[in-house]
Amino acid sequence: MSVQQQRSTATTYLTAEEFARLPETEGVRAELVEGCVVEMPPAGVPRNEIAFHIAFLIYQFVRQHRLGWASGDGTGYVIFGERESVLVPDASFVAAERIAAEGKPETYWPFAPDLSVEVVSPNDSAAAIHDKVWRYLEAGTRLVWVIWPERRQITEFGVAGIRELGIEDTLDGGEVLPGFSVAVADIFAVADSNDD
Repeated sequence: MSVQQQRSTATTYLTAEEFARLPETEGVRAELVEGCVVEMPPAGVPRNEIAFHIAFLIYQFVRQHRLGWASGDGTGYVIFGERESVLVPDASFVAAERIAAEGKPETYWPFAPDLSVEVVSPNDSAAAIHDKVWRYLEAGTRLVWVIWPERRQITEFGVAGIRELGIEDTLDGGEVLPGFSVAVADIFAVADSNDD
């Protein structure tokens, strides 16, 4: 999801609960950042193909191994700071042990995901991407993958530090998604394909 941000001009700040009650506007995607609504323009086709592909791979793996819950774009997570934020990663995972006995929430998860994936759009600034990454990490996300389609690189942020992965490398889930792995080249190949 793009993080090219245009903050609302409202002088009042919204809570996550108030944000959830806002009417949806067709074609407009938004997050809540420190109480302010941030609208994001639609992303291009190659970037969306990559986002869908990695989300699908994570979802399949999590379901097959009964590790918890996984989703593609559209799921909000409440991040607590000075004011509430609701961030929406391009793909995410929540470990089974963190899911309450009553099941999934009706609106947003009330915490940060265990894994968050952001696929960068051409109109995203590196500063905005890194701001979002640090929000996740400070809120308890254990692993963040930032996928840079134009550079064909992935930056991994985790408890072991920051790692840059290139086209020859393999992305793995570490302790967050043990056993998950995919060649970085395969992640980008989906956007290169002209197959129907």
